[in-house]
Parts: sequence; C-alpha cells; structure tokens
Amino acid sequence: QPLFLAQAAENGLLSHGRVPPRVLVCKGATEWARNNGCGNLLTNPESMVSVPAFEKWKRFKRLLQETDQPGIQIDTNKKRKVSGFLSPSEAMKKRESCETVGAVCLDANGNLCAAVSSGGIHLKHEGRLGHAAVHGAGCWITNNDSSISQLECATSVSGCGESLVEVHLAKDCATRAKQDAGNLDISQFLEKTFDMYPAGSPLRNAGVIMLGVDRENGRLDFSWGSNTKVFAIGFITDVDKNPKSIIDRKIHNVTRTKTYKLT
Repeated sequence: QPLFLAQAAENGLLSHGRVPPRVLVCKGATEWARNNGCGNLLTNPESMVSVPAFEKWKRFKRLLQETDQPGIQIDTNKKRKVSGFLSPSEAMKKRESCETVGAVCLDANGNLCAAVSSGGIHLKHEGRLGHAAVHGAGCWITNNDSSISQLECATSVSGCGESLVEVHLAKDCATRAKQDAGNLDISQFLEKTFDMYPAGSPLRNAGVIMLGVDRENGRLDFSWGSNTKVFAIGFITDVDKNPKSIIDRKIHNVTRTKTYKLT
C-alpha cells in the first residue's frame, strides 16, 4: 500500500544519517517497496492488474500508436482520419474518464484528514508523476492557528495534474479558505487561479472538496466546487446509515456547502 510505504519514510534517518526520500518513482520506488515490507506484491506484479484495467490499457496503447507514429501526416484542422489514422480531436474524444479519487474527513478522535489518489496512467508519458504525490498539490490540511482564524480546513483536489502541481492547488485553496474564515467561493477561486491558461484548455479543469471545522462554534462545513461540467460527490456522517452520493451536473461556476453541527 502506498500509504504504508510513505509512512516508512517517517521512521527517522536512514543509515549513515541519510534523509529518507519524499518522492520516488519507477525503479527507485520499486526498490523502496521491496525493502519496506511489500516484496510479496513485487514477486507477482500481475496480481495488481485487473483484467478490465489491462484491456483499457491496451486500447489506449493502440490509440497512441495510431496517432504518434513517425512520418504520418495528421490533419489538425479537420475532424477526420488521414491515411487511416486519427486526428488529435478524435483521439481526445476516445479518451475515457480517469478521474482522481479524493477524501476529506473528521475522524472519531477529532483528527482532520485528507487523502488523494491519482486518476491513472492512460495516455500519460512514461515516468510522469501525478499531483497526488506532490506536496501541496493533491491534498492539504491547515493547522488550527487562531491568529488567522479558528477555522481548520482539509482539501482534496481533482483535475489536470500538471496545472494542479504548478499552482499547488490543494494548499492554496485550504489556506485561502482559512483566511476567509470559511467564506471562500471555490468556483470563483478556481477561475482566478487558472485564468493564466487559455479558455478551453484541459489545464483549466479542476474540482475541489473541502471540509471546514470550527470547533469553537461547533460547526462543520462540507463544500465542493468545480469548473467542469460534471463532479461526483459522496458523503456520510456518523448518524447516517448509508452514504449519500451526488452526480452534480450543474456544478460549473457554483459552490455548494452542507453544514453540520459538531457534537
């Protein structure tokens, strides 16, 4: 499990006073896993690949071969095949959803938590590191510094990993929400944050879930916002028998909040 492997980096210095790594990819990550209790997975890596995921990977592999072969002229102006190959616009239409999964919560011990898992490797360049593993980009928790405000915030974000990393979206959003005492309009915040990118660019796509906790006034706010057409949300409290889910299709430029009383 990646979380357990990351936790191993918090167990003090390595031999000869070496500082444990904060980010590892490819062979370095494999070796770290092997030396920290996950060798059983590495002896049979096929066990970590499901059949549907493998079939999807093969489809995307064929798609890349159709569009990226040297010497093939691709029509960038017309939405049609050239010499049997796909235009970039057709290739984008064939992409399937690879959305990020994130979570924010207040646990039974009163700890504010945040986590994020990147959306996958489909059509990604080999060696790419997604936003989930980058400090401040995928998820963040503010402290309870009352000199700014008494609000504590946890955020988890989704979107185009490259732009999320560039702006450290999760950290910036949680920090701004704390400064605004929980009155941050997430959707407006996203529009201002990504106005450096041209309209229609996938680099602008982002969504945020945020948990704001005001312990002094016994209030908890669960908020979400996105600049995309669809945003999927699920939530549950300790008094709910079952989780509730929403496929929000009117989320563009809208921030929604559910408020609960802390007991």
